[in-house]
Amino acid sequence: MKKILLLFLALGISTLTLAQEKLRLNGKLKGLTEDAKLSLSADNEEIEFQAKDGTFNVEMELKEAPTVIFLFVEQGGDSYYTSFFVGNESITIEGAITDFPHNIEALGSQYDGVRYQNYVINKKFNDEIEQLQVEAQDLMQKGISPDSIASAYYSNVEPFGKVQKILKQVEENDFEFLKQYINTAYGRFMLPFTTENYTTEQMKTLLDLVEPQYENTKEVQFFRTLIEYKALAVGDKYYNFTALTREGQTVQFSDYFKGKYVLLDFSTMHCGYCQQAAPQTAKIAEELSAKMDYVTYYVDNFPETMDMYYELKGNKGILLWNKNGRLDLAIAKYKQRGTPHYVLFDPEGNFVNVLEGYMEGMGDLLQEWMQ
Repeated sequence: MKKILLLFLALGISTLTLAQEKLRLNGKLKGLTEDAKLSLSADNEEIEFQAKDGTFNVEMELKEAPTVIFLFVEQGGDSYYTSFFVGNESITIEGAITDFPHNIEALGSQYDGVRYQNYVINKKFNDEIEQLQVEAQDLMQKGISPDSIASAYYSNVEPFGKVQKILKQVEENDFEFLKQYINTAYGRFMLPFTTENYTTEQMKTLLDLVEPQYENTKEVQFFRTLIEYKALAVGDKYYNFTALTREGQTVQFSDYFKGKYVLLDFSTMHCGYCQQAAPQTAKIAEELSAKMDYVTYYVDNFPETMDMYYELKGNKGILLWNKNGRLDLAIAKYKQRGTPHYVLFDPEGNFVNVLEGYMEGMGDLLQEWMQ
């Protein structure tokens, strides 16, 4: 009898575990109209659904959890969104459409409470920033010089503009928040998105606070790499990295140095500027093929959109990627934060120059750099 009872208990535990392999979202939102269209998005997947009397239930399997999910609402010609940091768990959201985008928490989540706490800490400052932006827009409409407005509100040089002063306070808040919560899932998630505002010493302070069991997580490894690798200067050797080809073959970046200049391009289909640039840079690569090889590193771990991007390039050229997506160490080594991002190396693999974003006349610029 005891063996049978233990078997049933084991089955029960197993069933419970399987039941939590999906995100289960139960929601009740005031202000939803009957014709409202809702969608839940995560991991490059999207599920569309509708609410009845403001109530809805939706399930989604999160491939990597915890992660950020987005809830979108379209009604009456208007669009709204909010986001949460959750895992494959059962959560409830209650509130109103007027609480979007941030003033709403995923109840029952073991992760989202930390994210919401960070929002609450900065809410006052973000409200002030919003008011100042409205104020700046009003001044613009009254004919005040755009340069004067930019200096008074957005200057990032001492004395800082009104908006920048508050943003500095938010940065300080986030640093103190990370010091306290770096050993939580959301704290580690924040790391790659906030570090450009911190000094190397501040980054080292955060790294020293990471508990041993989290040292090998992707976020912490990425963060450590940001600290250990300095930004390339003219004449510095390239940073090597391992990647996958579209066919799944493992390669090294060093494999592509064969006596020509090499242009390394960080891009993604999830970037409008990258989409616009892809056909143009493919053309430039063909025109300069006698002197330069062109290597595109696709920064997202979404093979479907990678194929779409490759089509924009005429299905030509070298395209690499990595299953770690934007947390791959190659991105940390090259301090890549925005796309598209172009880095040129000479035939010996020495850094020549970098271009942040596509520009007209890029082919002529590259020609000049290769002289």
